Amino acid sequence: MKRRYTKYYVERHETKRSDRGIIRFRRQTFNQRDEVVVVSTATLLMLRRTGEAPVA
Repeated sequence: MKRRYTKYYVERHETKRSDRGIIRFRRQTFNQRDEVVVVSTATLLMLRRTGEAPVA
């Protein structure tokens, strides 16, 4: 079965707390003719991985 969407992160930001960050994802969903039918963005507050370098 062919995957019908693409998902990638657009931007990321640090928060005041060093153990968290904000990530914005963009997702495109395609129909059976490979035409884009839905584009969405999501902003998520995520915990950082231990030892991850700060965002530049």
